Amino acid sequence: MRLGRTVPTMKLRTSLLTTCIFVGSLLATAACGSPAPRDASQASHADTRDLQTVCERAEHEGQGHLGIAALHVESGERFAFHGEERFPMQSVFKLPLAIELLAHVDAGDLRLDDEVTIRPSDLRPGPGGALADELPNGGTRSMLALLERMVIASDNTAADILLERVGGPRKVTDRLHALGIEGVDVSRSEADLHFDFTGVTQRPPRDTWTLAKLHEVTNTPPAVRRSALATYLADPRDTAKPNAMVDLLLRVHQRKVLKPESGERLVSILERTTTGKKRLRGLLPPETVVAHKTGMSDTTDGVTAATNDVGIITLPGNAGHVVIAAFLSNSKGDDDTRDRAIATVTRAMVDHFTKR
Repeated sequence: MRLGRTVPTMKLRTSLLTTCIFVGSLLATAACGSPAPRDASQASHADTRDLQTVCERAEHEGQGHLGIAALHVESGERFAFHGEERFPMQSVFKLPLAIELLAHVDAGDLRLDDEVTIRPSDLRPGPGGALADELPNGGTRSMLALLERMVIASDNTAADILLERVGGPRKVTDRLHALGIEGVDVSRSEADLHFDFTGVTQRPPRDTWTLAKLHEVTNTPPAVRRSALATYLADPRDTAKPNAMVDLLLRVHQRKVLKPESGERLVSILERTTTGKKRLRGLLPPETVVAHKTGMSDTTDGVTAATNDVGIITLPGNAGHVVIAAFLSNSKGDDDTRDRAIATVTRAMVDHFTKR
């Protein structure tokens, strides 16, 4: 999640059984017929139409705008729903940042056992148990510890420190371009993005960015926040196309973005992600291996700008792997509603590619 998100995850008001019935009803509706898919390829017409309908219904239930892309690695079969549109990433950007950091490690520019000094002005708000809570007066952590906290717990302090260490957002986007990924943009730090998200037009001096100062300057009036939300949703910066994110995930899965040791380390860390348990993982068997990275924005006036989850799913029964990117933007649904929309589509994709 990006900076400022402090609301704890709510319990599902709908039981797993009810949600599974919901998935079944979507698939049953799909079987009755629906419009031809807009941007699907290589799947059979009937199956693609079913997936299209599932996505349309999930988008409606999620009360927002849904973008999905999925690829069965072993067969090359793809499906996409709004796959070429841009969606705000929020903390999904920490995946390409992790790649950039590990590329510096591979090049010998950085070491994972290096100790990093964390100043009070480096701290960023975030989820409960964040580094900002552990180190209110600053402290030290290894580069590896920061990497793991950034990905596994989506820690915002770790992200901004590591972003500075690799040379800033432009370096991350340049790395993506060098990998042939053109539809993913990283332009701002956690702090800068949150300033924009809350409508702060004049940043305080960088060395004054303590937690107290950040809370003070981002406590903007509701009207300012509403205007800032509209601007944020229309901004191409820090966005991703679902299709492009799937292409990046495929390279990660195939260990084509880093040296072997770093590639294995990255996937291992992604498999330990603790955030977003009700999104990609939400309707899958508990033993399913999912290497993923989540992202979520604050809610402004009842509208959540972004609820995301992207990752690599190991299918049951030696059926291979699915890489999937799910983005839900501009949603008026609550936490459970948004998570369920992503979980529903993910389960439909997994079932489809398992049966293929």
